[in-house]
Amino acid sequence: MSLVSSHPRGYYITGEDIKLTCTAEGSKTLDITWQKDNSPHLGRGVIVREENDIDLYDYVVTKSVLEIPSELSNTEHAGNFRCLARNYLGRTNKDLIVRVYPTAVPPKLMTGPINTVITVENNMLINCIFSGAPPPDVTWLKDDQPVTNDTRITQSYSENGLTSNLMIKDAVKADSGNYSCEGTNMAGKTKKGILPVLIHYSETGVVTNGTSSTLGLFTFPVLLIFLLLL
Repeated sequence: MSLVSSHPRGYYITGEDIKLTCTAEGSKTLDITWQKDNSPHLGRGVIVREENDIDLYDYVVTKSVLEIPSELSNTEHAGNFRCLARNYLGRTNKDLIVRVYPTAVPPKLMTGPINTVITVENNMLINCIFSGAPPPDVTWLKDDQPVTNDTRITQSYSENGLTSNLMIKDAVKADSGNYSCEGTNMAGKTKKGILPVLIHYSETGVVTNGTSSTLGLFTFPVLLIFLLLL
């Protein structure tokens, strides 16, 4: 038996529709139930329904939808919703965290990266910390062009969604440039924080002015300077 949950947005504002879905696939017969904070009591105004129930011989696909209409949604509906599926072979579950804010607040860039020095084959982690509600979607740019994830460069968020991390593995000279982060939510958009990144070679194997190097290897001292554009 497999269970797939769908939770397009983890963050909501009071007065917005909230919709969670849970799809179970397995042998007959499937039963899906919901809990909130380990309780079967889901809160005022919560509606649970099945959208479809596909029976393919002995294989069943069941989709359960939990909805809270906009006229009833509020901060009391925040919590940990658990979807539980079971049949005669066993049971499984998925957790979906819902955060509900009383009002939307434009994002603001609170903290940018600090000076960092790395050497060849090390990783460089830079981050931006925001305030705002709901937490903003963050775009990282290099020389005003969007940074895309690949095998060396990845973007991630903290659990509360307010810290955006950019990880660059095995930095090379081509990674030099002006990096910036922008946060956007339904209430507005931040001004950019600019952080020039300088990556250069060193063949001397000498540690100078706080930059490090390794004997026998090229190194990549990196200077990160954060400038907040007002």
